Order: sequence, then C-alpha cells, then structure tokens
Amino acid sequence: KSYTSPVDLYSYGVTLYMLLSGGDVSRSRHSQRIPPMKHSALRRRLLEAEKNPPGEWAKPKIKALTLLKDLTADDPARRSTATLVKQRSFFTTQLGGPVDDLLPDCEFYV
Repeated sequence: KSYTSPVDLYSYGVTLYMLLSGGDVSRSRHSQRIPPMKHSALRRRLLEAEKNPPGEWAKPKIKALTLLKDLTADDPARRSTATLVKQRSFFTTQLGGPVDDLLPDCEFYV
C-alpha cells in the first residue's frame, strides 16, 4: 500500500502537537517527552485540551486545536491539503501573515 499526502499531514499534526503541548512524560525516561502512542490517545488529548486548555496554545483564540483536529482526523480523506493548511488562521494570526510570505522568492518553493 502506498502512502499519500494525508499521512504526511497526520505526521505534521503530531509534530505540531508536540511543539505546542510539550507531549507526555515518558514512563521509562522521565526527562523525555513523547507523543501519545495511539491515535485514540492523541484524539483524547485534543478533546481534553478543548474542554480544559492546558496552556495558551489550546485556547480557542489561538485556533491550534481546530488545526490539530483537522490534521489528525480519523478519515484521511477529511484532512486538508498542505495548501489549505498554510491558509489556516492559526498560521496567519500567529505569524502575522501568510506562511508563503516567510519563504524566499525562488522557484524551489513554487
């Protein structure tokens, strides 16, 4: 079975979750932080964060949770494209403008 871009977007969602939340403390190495090991655990963490924001990143005005839930949707067909993800208000608000404005003008990024 070949992998498609929705898998990459899911991986990006897990990475973004780790960057924003700090992840979970490892049971075996307390100095190490890890992502939830199962999809259901990640989705549960996102729902918990929505009900009781554990930090600024999870507050509704930041819009990170809606992005993370989209990136890690159960159905890969429901995940946004990279082009649409870059346009999400999480990025435009937190970065002060479109993601593409941060990239140098060159053909490599087109």
